[in-house]
Amino acid sequence: MQVFRKFATQANQQEVNRILQNPAVAEVNRMRQIAWAAESNFNVDASTWFKQATNRINLLKQGEDTLSADLISLVNSKKMRLTIFSIPC
Repeated sequence: MQVFRKFATQANQQEVNRILQNPAVAEVNRMRQIAWAAESNFNVDASTWFKQATNRINLLKQGEDTLSADLISLVNSKKMRLTIFSIPC
């Protein structure tokens, strides 16, 4: 995460923070702690787990799409600049 924060734009960092602060992420983490602490009888409703896990996965996918689009845009911009400066006069 340190490398990401070092190179990410402010908008990218805000997007990741938005995802990580979502209640679905916190709930999945809470349920994971229960599962890791217990050897059996996790006392977590399976439908709740799958609903929250699915919400979390969807959020992560949205974030991935946003970050990917930003990266592609950055690469295309750099590529365009390189092409412009490479044209002989």
